[in-house]
Amino acid sequence: TFKRELRKTWYWLWRAVLILFVVLVVYFIPVVNVFASAIWFLWSGWLLAMQYIDFGADNRQVPFEVMLERLKTKRWLVLTFGAVVMGLTMLPLVNLFIMPVAVIAGTLIWVEELAPQGNNEAA
Repeated sequence: TFKRELRKTWYWLWRAVLILFVVLVVYFIPVVNVFASAIWFLWSGWLLAMQYIDFGADNRQVPFEVMLERLKTKRWLVLTFGAVVMGLTMLPLVNLFIMPVAVIAGTLIWVEELAPQGNNEAA
């Protein structure tokens, strides 16, 4: 578990630095700078989706790299899920309940949509 969390942290940390650089460059370009917050929002949504879907994958002992490959096969599903969770965490009171709901939803997304065919047992 500790090794997996370190791998996950390394995955997002160096990418976050790159995205931050892109956002800073875009931020100083007139007219295009309106997309800076959208880029960061989508990146945060991807990370939230990865985190919540990882509960189901880790519970079934699926390696992190395999989980990432499965996430990339359904990018729009993962991004949509992450963006919805990200948006709901910004709402007062809703943000108190969204985390357990997101864990359940992420696990269901893993089991129903993303799990490798041979590893699709019920939760």
